[in-house]
Amino acid sequence: MKKVTIRDIAREANVSVGTVSKYLNGRTDMREDNRKAISEAIERLDYTVNMVARTLAHKPIKIGVLLSSVFDEYFNPMEEGIRSAVNSLVDHKVSAVYSRYAGYYDDQKIIDTLENYIQQNVNGIILAPARYYNSKELISRLEQAKIPVVLMVSDTDCGCRLAHVGIDARLSGAVAADLAAFVLKEGEATAVFVGGNEVAEHKIKAESYCANCRDRGLALAGIYETQDDPKVAYRLTEDLLGRRPDLRLIYVATGNSVAVCEAIYASGRQDQVKVIATDIPRDLYGYVESGMVIGVLGQHMHTQGEVAVKTLYNYLAEGTLTEDQIKIAPELMLRSAILSKR
Repeated sequence: MKKVTIRDIAREANVSVGTVSKYLNGRTDMREDNRKAISEAIERLDYTVNMVARTLAHKPIKIGVLLSSVFDEYFNPMEEGIRSAVNSLVDHKVSAVYSRYAGYYDDQKIIDTLENYIQQNVNGIILAPARYYNSKELISRLEQAKIPVVLMVSDTDCGCRLAHVGIDARLSGAVAADLAAFVLKEGEATAVFVGGNEVAEHKIKAESYCANCRDRGLALAGIYETQDDPKVAYRLTEDLLGRRPDLRLIYVATGNSVAVCEAIYASGRQDQVKVIATDIPRDLYGYVESGMVIGVLGQHMHTQGEVAVKTLYNYLAEGTLTEDQIKIAPELMLRSAILSKR
């Protein structure tokens, strides 16, 4: 019996291969008539039976995963999403090996780990460099080994890059600016805190936020790099509050929103200075209840991890790649929605 492919389904349903791939990956951003046509085509072509046969036929797939441990509240949910997706593919002979590197500049750990993955004959790699990473030596080795790489957080241009999965950083900055414009008067000052401008995602968020704030007539008190260190974030907040009595809002575009809130509270200016946070560390809820935190931008870290695995798996098992730049929209949450997650 001829093996059914997603191209056969696309032809039968009169839709694109990308639309079929979205359907098979559980994506919801598609028309209902297309969804129905694909479902009926799958049933007519008995695609499920052929998927089982294909699973039995293809070779095992081993994925090497390398994430940073710079900020666990960010990377732990990402790893959980990766593990969840890998576990869901166990019957498809998919497994993974995991490793972490310690700091922003731990290049040698990255090189050593990925070299080890090459020696283990992994079929693909999920890499989340904490900053823009461009080691010609390592990239050359990955290209020689013909190992596709799905990047998360920071993107880079190299031949081994299959795709990049991450939050839509430009949209995140714009949404944060929209919220800031609701609570600030024209001319009032706002600042943005990032981990580091070397992280492409952080830089884009900050640039987008500042550009949109300028368009709304808000004053900018600067961009501050915390290196994702709560002590640095606290000191920077203290210093900023001392220098800028006109400051009314801080957008914390990455982690350390709790440290920023603690410094504002210690200064006694919790009624004057508000915070827009990113994600919800467990110690943030009290500051949400008090009204200091006016909103949170959720980054769907678990989903990002799942999407990275599915993107790599679809390429290795099916030879399909619908897009190489996968941007996940942030989720804006206000007080009630935030507290409902406690």
